[in-house]
Amino acid sequence: MIISIVIVQGFFNPENQTELFSIGFLTFYKEGISYAALLTLRVFNMIMAFGVLILTTRHDELVEAFIRKGLSPKIGYVLLSVLQLIPQMRATMGKIADAQASRGMETKGNLSVRMKAFFPLIGPVVLNSLNSTRERAIALEVRGFNTGIKKTFLNAAKEYHHQGFIQLILWLVLLGTIVWRILI
Repeated sequence: MIISIVIVQGFFNPENQTELFSIGFLTFYKEGISYAALLTLRVFNMIMAFGVLILTTRHDELVEAFIRKGLSPKIGYVLLSVLQLIPQMRATMGKIADAQASRGMETKGNLSVRMKAFFPLIGPVVLNSLNSTRERAIALEVRGFNTGIKKTFLNAAKEYHHQGFIQLILWLVLLGTIVWRILI
């Protein structure tokens, strides 16, 4: 994605004027490359902010907070499932790889050996994932997930002393940033 941003902006940015360098008949421009660098930094900033949020907050607490603020419980369940899917599949893959290795399959070594070992792992991992999805669907149905009754929470929401004031300040900062961005 980053490479495509650099190529497209380097060639086709409407503000391109100053030639930076040429490769054959392809000419990159200073304005396009600098704009591509700005876009790249913005994308990295968003990715890093999301990474910090995901790595420092427990997934169940994050989704519960979203649901308390008005997110649909169904969407919250989907979000939580997505956040938990990769670690679960990685753990399943590790167990299956250990089982395959105990049966004599070579799972460690150079890239070609690992690729040969990877493809036989895919089938059991996918089947296990489908089975656990079915089990979750049954568990949700038994627990009344699809009923129209308002959901309650096991733990009370933590209320902090100045929480409302801090939220007001953050909303004002966000609004001010939007107005500043539009006007300037």
